[in-house]
Amino acid sequence: DRPRLRGIEVAQRIGIDINVIDRKVPDDLRWLDALIWPEHEERRKRLRQALRLTAGVDRQMIEGSVLDMLAGALGGLPTGEPVVVMNSFVLNQLDASQRAEVAGIVEEARRDRPVYRVSLEFIDKDDDWARLEVGDQMTLEELGRAHPHGEWVDLSYDG
Repeated sequence: DRPRLRGIEVAQRIGIDINVIDRKVPDDLRWLDALIWPEHEERRKRLRQALRLTAGVDRQMIEGSVLDMLAGALGGLPTGEPVVVMNSFVLNQLDASQRAEVAGIVEEARRDRPVYRVSLEFIDKDDDWARLEVGDQMTLEELGRAHPHGEWVDLSYDG
């Protein structure tokens, strides 16, 4: 028996991306669609579903590198309020020193508020599947594995 999930009140959603996609710009949506391999119709359906599900979700997008923008984004949030930093398929694009810099930015933000992490990444080139990790400290705990294109998430994975 799993504990019952309770709703979470989200005060703000902030995203950081080098190339922000504006869902109100048809060319941006066509670009997202073009990134999906032609034979992967299920991925295309998931993208369209996700766009529909999040259509009314209020969020702020910041254009730039996580290394340049994360500290400012976290520093602009209310002191004392909990924050969840989520990343997927970002850290694998950084080298070890840059990943350590991101971890340091998150750790610094913990001086003013609780910060939790949810991470879905391919860091180790020998990994077959992306690692889903969570934590509230510098070290994340592996919760499961996931297919990189969203086909499945396995929370029973135990390494």
